[in-house]
Amino acid sequence: MVCAALLAAGCTAAPDRVALPVTKDELLRDLPQRMRDAGTVRFTSRRSDDTDHRPSTTGALRWDGDDLGVSTDSAGGTTVLLDGVLYDRLPPTTDVTLPPGKTWVRSERGATDRFAAGRDALHDALRALWTPTRGLDAAAGQVTLTERSDQPLDGEHTTRYTLDHQGRVHRLWLDDRALPVRVEVDRAAQDGTPVTDTTDYRDWGGDAAVTAPPADQTCGSAEVRY
Repeated sequence: MVCAALLAAGCTAAPDRVALPVTKDELLRDLPQRMRDAGTVRFTSRRSDDTDHRPSTTGALRWDGDDLGVSTDSAGGTTVLLDGVLYDRLPPTTDVTLPPGKTWVRSERGATDRFAAGRDALHDALRALWTPTRGLDAAAGQVTLTERSDQPLDGEHTTRYTLDHQGRVHRLWLDDRALPVRVEVDRAAQDGTPVTDTTDYRDWGGDAAVTAPPADQTCGSAEVRY
């Protein structure tokens, strides 16, 4: 509201601050472009039912125009999605055999071997899961903005947006640059227990890298043996 009043009066905000979205349409229209302009970000994610309260996943996002690269690291292994190719570094407990000296598996979109089968869906799911909008911008007509308010977060000024998408509640905190610093999603676990997924974003426009693994350590998905 302060920014809006300043702009209406012909004044300008501080150079590191921008006018924050007021409506749902502004939020879901402008946020994807702001993220693309920033280029990179790091994130950590956790679930409300994690007893040790440690991040369950860490990672980075990198935009190259409309293309999004994703890198994630968790107890289930490390995954990189880059230029439409999926790379997996599997945990030691995975019951498969890779060629000698190989620690990564490359899955091309459309591959039909046993390892790659079904992984085309993961290409799209990774983007929807880890981008701050969580795919809401693609379903804007089914999204309702139920709250917008100033909410300090970790001692910093932020604006919180609460959105409802077909009964699932999403909360986004934007900083004064209108970039996300936290996203919460309320959902049901597989056993029906309500949980909240929390993802914190930091270092927008920093040196976060999303890179393909070394070629000499990578095998094709068809080379995986069961």
